[in-house]
Parts: sequence; structure tokens; C-alpha cells
Amino acid sequence: MITTMENIIEYWYNSGFEAYSSYHNGESDWGNKSIAEEYLRKYCLSENEEGRLRVIQESVFCLDRQLPDMIFRKDFEFITLLGGAMFEQKDFEQFKSCLQQIGERNIVVVQDTFGMSPDQKQYALKMKYPLNIGWDELMSGNFISTILFEPFYNHYSVFGESGKWGMYVANEGYKGDEAVNPAGTPIRIIGFNPNYRTIFRDAFEIPEGEYCENVDYIPEEERPDLKEWVPEKYRK
Repeated sequence: MITTMENIIEYWYNSGFEAYSSYHNGESDWGNKSIAEEYLRKYCLSENEEGRLRVIQESVFCLDRQLPDMIFRKDFEFITLLGGAMFEQKDFEQFKSCLQQIGERNIVVVQDTFGMSPDQKQYALKMKYPLNIGWDELMSGNFISTILFEPFYNHYSVFGESGKWGMYVANEGYKGDEAVNPAGTPIRIIGFNPNYRTIFRDAFEIPEGEYCENVDYIPEEERPDLKEWVPEKYRK
């Protein structure tokens, strides 16, 4: 079956993601397919773009590997952020500031089909956003924005056309060594050219000598042991 934009909209419309949406909040236009379609037409990858950008994606990520293995191809340095969603507004702005400094122009988001059944894979979302996009516009896609940015159990590769960085978003249910990575530990691993070490570490306030963000902003009784969640290969 040829997957059309209408098929994609219908699939995700019926997926029940309204349970996760802060956007929803009883708004009368929740589930508006016209808004979702307009958003996809603006930001969803065309077939031509998809082929070109997959070459870049494959230069950054080993697409046949899963965490806790090394899924980045390049000799990157890494920092790790707590997962649960791809972006919060604050770290989206921090992320954009890093990319602006290294001369990136776009952010490409490709949903990982790990864990999806064969008939679901055709509906995986593949998007490209200009770097100057604002938070409100990013979240303006109604239930499509919810699917992309709010659920806590989707997985994504995020990268740019420069090939100089990548982020893997691993949320609940990713396979790992349960001795180190309990099933369902949500993390975001950002890999980058070592020349950009200061840019990324400063933007995300990574303490010197550490490999992940400080999560002291979370109440102690609820605070995860993020350091122990990070696979060994990324602790550098």
C-alpha cells in the first residue's frame, strides 16, 4: 500500500495520543485534521528529501544498532539529558543556540521504527524544521506535535544537514543491559564533533568531569539516577 499523508493523519488521529497532550487541555480544535495536514505539508520530508537526508543520517547513526550499543558512527563526544520527551521549551532554546553557533540550518527528526510492527512502520514521522522555528510554531501541529514531542515512549534520531552532531531520543521500553539500563529508562544522548565540546557542555550546564546533566532540580525523593542510566560507551 502506498502511504499517503491522509493515511498518516488518519493513523495518528486514531492513536489515542490526546492522553499525553498539554496542548489539548479541553481545546475545541483538538483532533483538527486540517491543522495537522497543514503542519505536515510544511515540515514533513518529501520523498526526494528523505533519500538525501537518509545518507546523512546513516553517516551519523548506525541504524541497525540499538542502545546500549554504540549507535553513533563518528568519533563524537557525548552528553546525556533526562528523557521523557524530545524537548521541553527551555532545552529546545538551549539546543538551538548550540546549532546556531556551529552553523546548522535545519533540524531533522526521524522516528525510529524500533518496536513498531511491520504495518506500523509506514506511518513513522520524518520531519525537517528550519533552525529559526519558534516553540509555539513547533507545537502548532495539533495531535502531530503531540506525537512528536510529548509522548514518553517514542524513539527518534535527530540530526542536521552538516552531519556534525546527532541526538538519539530513547524513551520508555528501549532495550538495554538491565544491570545498567533498567528497561524503560528515558534518556537523550547528544553526540557532537569534539571541536564543539564547550558549546554543548556550556549550553546544557554539564558539570566538569561529568557526562550528563545535573538533575538536582528534581525533588530528591523523585530524582532518577541518571548517571547509572547512561550506557557505559557514552560515559565520556
